[in-house]
Amino acid sequence: MARISIYHIELLKKEVLKHAGLTHINPGDCRMISFKVIQKTKHRISETTIKRIYGFAFSKFQPSLFTLDSLAEFCNYRDWEHWQKQEEPVIDEALPFTWSVLKKNAERITGHTIQTLRNRAGIPFHYTICRDFIDRHMIKFARSYQNATVITAPAGYGKTIAICRWLEKRLEERESADTYLFFNCVSLMSAQLGGKDLHNWMQELLGYGKQDDIQAPEDIEGRGTGNFYFIVDGFDEHLFRTGLFNTLLAQITEVFSTYRERRFFKLMLTMRSSTWLNNRDELFAGPYNWFTGFVTENSSINVPLLNAAEITNISARINPASMENANPVTIAESFRNPLFLELYYRQHPADFSFKHIDHTSLYDLNALFVLNKVYLSTLSDDKVLLGDEIVSRLDLTANEDGVDKRKLLSGMPPQQERAYYELLGIGFLREVHEPGTNNDHTRVQFGNPHFTTHSIARAWLKDNNERFDDALIEKINTELENSPYRLSVAKWCIIHAIRTGQQDSFGKITGLKLEPDEKADLVVFLGDLLRNEFKLFNRSELLINYFGRPFSKEMFEYFFGMELINSDYKNTLRTLLMFNLPDHKRILVNTALGIIAVINLDLEELESCIGTLRDISNEAYNRFPVNPLDCLYALLQYFKYGIVNKDVLAAITRLPYSMPSSQRQLMRSASNDMLCLLACYTGYLFNNPPKLLRLVEKVNNGYRSVPVSNARDTYAFFIYIAQADAYFRMGEADRVVAIYEALQFDYRDFTMTPFMNILRACMKIKMLVITGQEHLIMPELAYVEDIAEQSGSKISKLYTMALLLKNGIFLSEYPEFKEQFSYDIRKISRDNALLQENFIEG
Repeated sequence: MARISIYHIELLKKEVLKHAGLTHINPGDCRMISFKVIQKTKHRISETTIKRIYGFAFSKFQPSLFTLDSLAEFCNYRDWEHWQKQEEPVIDEALPFTWSVLKKNAERITGHTIQTLRNRAGIPFHYTICRDFIDRHMIKFARSYQNATVITAPAGYGKTIAICRWLEKRLEERESADTYLFFNCVSLMSAQLGGKDLHNWMQELLGYGKQDDIQAPEDIEGRGTGNFYFIVDGFDEHLFRTGLFNTLLAQITEVFSTYRERRFFKLMLTMRSSTWLNNRDELFAGPYNWFTGFVTENSSINVPLLNAAEITNISARINPASMENANPVTIAESFRNPLFLELYYRQHPADFSFKHIDHTSLYDLNALFVLNKVYLSTLSDDKVLLGDEIVSRLDLTANEDGVDKRKLLSGMPPQQERAYYELLGIGFLREVHEPGTNNDHTRVQFGNPHFTTHSIARAWLKDNNERFDDALIEKINTELENSPYRLSVAKWCIIHAIRTGQQDSFGKITGLKLEPDEKADLVVFLGDLLRNEFKLFNRSELLINYFGRPFSKEMFEYFFGMELINSDYKNTLRTLLMFNLPDHKRILVNTALGIIAVINLDLEELESCIGTLRDISNEAYNRFPVNPLDCLYALLQYFKYGIVNKDVLAAITRLPYSMPSSQRQLMRSASNDMLCLLACYTGYLFNNPPKLLRLVEKVNNGYRSVPVSNARDTYAFFIYIAQADAYFRMGEADRVVAIYEALQFDYRDFTMTPFMNILRACMKIKMLVITGQEHLIMPELAYVEDIAEQSGSKISKLYTMALLLKNGIFLSEYPEFKEQFSYDIRKISRDNALLQENFIEG
C-alpha cells in the first residue's frame, strides 16, 4: 500500500490549485475544484472532501487513497504513488545538513500549517489581530531557563489565531536565527493512525538523510544562538480515541527527553484548560521544566479575554464604521470572549456593525451556538438528555458546578456516550480533575457559565411544562438563593416566556428576589428585550397593549426606582413609551427620564421631558401626591438661570396636606417612592437645611407611618442621604457620622447599584470633611471620578468638586486640585448650559 506523506499532501494541494487556475483558495472555490476534478478524472470528489483537505472543514483523518489518486490524476500524474516518486526530494548525504536547511524545511511545514489554520478561522484571518499577551508570554519564555510552555484556555478564546499571528511575525524576521516547526494536532494524529513513529515522521518532514538523527540540531552547523521551537496547536484529548492521546504524549516526551538540559530547544503546546487540568500531573512529571505564565498556581488560563481596544481594532478591520452609535461598555461586556465575536460576525458577515447590540445580544449568541451545535446537530436528542441529566445531578443550593464523570457515564448507552464526547469536542462540556485527587476522580462541567445557566433554565422549564409561573420563580429563589447563576437563569426563563407568548405571566418577574444591582441589571435587560420583541410584527400585537392593561400594574411599577439610574436605564424607559400607555403612566415614565436628565445635568433633555409633560392634560396630574412637572421645572430654572421658584417650594411644604384626602396615607409603590423623593430633593433649592429636614419628615410622615431607620430598602437609603446632607450643611458632625455608620451597618450585606455607590462615596467625603479627616479623601474622590460615568451622576461629581474647592485644608494638602477643579467645574457648566455661579464664585 502506498504510504501517505504529509509533506507530499501539502505539495499536491498547491499543484491542484495551479491546475484549477487559482493562486489562493476560499471556501467558495471548493465547489469549482470538485467540479473540475470530476470533469477531468470522472472520479467523484465532493465539495466537502475538498473543504476538508484545505482546512475549511474539520477532519480527524488523512484523505483516503482514492481521493489522493484522483487529485494526482487531476494534476496529470498516474496516481498518488507516482506523484510521490516524482516529487521525492533529492538528498545528497555528502552535503552537510546545515541550520539554514533545517530552518527552511521547518518553515515550509510551518507555513503549510498556518495556511490550513487560516482557512479554518471563524472570522476571516485578515480581519484578526496580533495580541500583546502572546508576545509578552513568548519573550518571557525565551529568556527563561524553562524549555516547555503551554498556552491554555477554554474553547473559543483565540489560542490558535494568536499563535498563528505570532508565528507569521516571527517568520518575517529574516535576521532571526530561530527555527519554528509548527503542527496542528490533527497532523500528529494522522501520523499516529498511519502507524508512524513520531521520531521517524519528523525526520522525514525535516529532510534528514537516512543516517541523520533527530538529536542532530544541537550540533548542526550554523545554529549559533538560534532556538528550535517545536509547536503543537490543539493538543486536546477529546480529539483522540481512548489511549491514543497518552501514546502521543509519551512519544513527544521520548523524542525530546534528551533536551531538557539544553536551552536552545523549546517545546510549546496549546490546549484547552480542561486538557491541562486533566494532564498537568503527567506533564510536570515529564522531562520538561514548564513556563506557564499563570497568575496563580492553580490557574488553568493564560489567554486573556479581549479588551475594549482589541474589540475595536478587530471591528474596524471588518467595518471601519462598525462602532458608530454603539455603546462601548455594552460591546466590551458582550464580546470579550472571542467566540461570541466570531458568532456575531457569522450572523452579519455582509453588514457587520454594533449599532444594534444591547444587553440581550450575548444571550442570543449563546442560544444560536446551542441551537446549531446541540439541537440541530447529530445525536441532538441524546445531547439534550445528557444536559438535562447533568443539571438534575447538580446540587445548586451548594453552588455545585460539576458532576462526577464516573457516575455520569456509568451504564450510559454507547450512542449517548458518543454525544458526550461530541459535546466535549465543541466546548459545551469540559472535564476537570479535582485538585489533590487522582485522575479517576474527574468532574464534568458545562463549558462556561452561559452554557450552565442556559441548560439549567431549559431543564427547569421542561420540568415545568414550559410555563413561566410562580412555581418556577420559587424554584429560582430557593435553589439559586446564593448562586451567581440566579440572575442569568431568570433572564433565560424570561426570554422563553416572552417569545412563547406568555405575556400574562410576565408580571411574575416581580416575585424574583434580587439584590438592587441585580434588579438594575434586569430592568435594563427587560427594556432591550421588550424593544426587540416589539419590533417583530408577529409579536408586537401581543405586547403593544400590555402595559395599558390592569394586570400589568405591578409589572409596570417594577421599572421604577431611583436606585436604577445608570447610563442605560433611560433606554429602558424610552422602550416603555413605545407601548400604549395611559396618561398617568406616561407622566411617570417622562418624570423618571427628567430625573435622569437632572442627575446627568442634561438640561436639553430635561427641557424636552418638561415639554412632553406639559402636553398631557392637567387632570392626569391630580392622582399624584406631588406634581412632578412643577418639581422638574423648578430644578430647570435653578440650574439654568439660578432662579428659585418659591411657588413650587411653597407647594411641596404643604405636603401631605395638599394631597387629596383619599391619598393622605399613600399606598407604597416604586412610583410613589420616586415622586416623594423628587419632592425631597427639590427641597435642596431652599438652601435652608432645617427646612429641608422638616420637608423630609413631612413627606415621610405622609407617605410611610413606619420609621425610616433600619428599613433597609432603597427608599430609606435615599432618605438617609438627604438627611446627612442637611446635617452636614448645619455643621452637626455627630449626626452625620451617626447616619453614615447606620447606613454602613444597615446596608452591610446590600449589593448597591452604581448610583447608590456614588452617593455613598460622596456622603463619606462629607463625613471626612466635617470630622477633619481630609487626608483620607483621595481614595473616595478617585472612586467618584471612576464611577460617575457608569452611574450617570455628573451632579454628584460636580457638587463634590465644588465642596472641596471651598475646603482650605484639603487644598493646602493637595494644591494641584484647586486649578483642576475650577477648570472642570467651568467646563461642565459650559458644556451643559449650567449657571456657573451656582457652583463656583467668579
